[in-house]
Amino acid sequence: MGVSEDTALVKSYVPQEVKETWKEEAERHGFSLSKYVAAKVEQSRAHDQLGSDRGDEDAEKVKQLKQRVTELENQLDDARSKQPDAGGAVSILEDGQVKQVLSHRAQTLEELLRKVIEGMAVDELIRKPVETRLYELAADGQVEFQRGSGWKLSNGGDDR
Repeated sequence: MGVSEDTALVKSYVPQEVKETWKEEAERHGFSLSKYVAAKVEQSRAHDQLGSDRGDEDAEKVKQLKQRVTELENQLDDARSKQPDAGGAVSILEDGQVKQVLSHRAQTLEELLRKVIEGMAVDELIRKPVETRLYELAADGQVEFQRGSGWKLSNGGDDR
């Protein structure tokens, strides 16, 4: 079996048992040891190249995902800033608003709630978030304010 002119000799030194393993695998696949080793080297090179290309794609994907996480965090922050403070209910209790509406006369829960809602603390908790949201909607052109009348949907807004 001759060697073609464009073939070059490459020597490699490996432990004897590695050589025997490679030789057995080569025979199992119908290759000579030389062709088997050359094929495995080329296969490994292709895998390495594919891996480095994939690494670039992975890095780009990671970058895109980080940007998306940042966008979602910003959206969450915006949504949270537009919502009334969840701790508001606690401040009513801390301010003693519930205790202020109680008396020595028994009252239903509905009666107590009505008195609490009419109280100043609830007004302060609700007024600012509602007012802020109205101004945001006005900036978006969804609502408008008319002196003497108040707030209403803009012509382009929903007619709910």
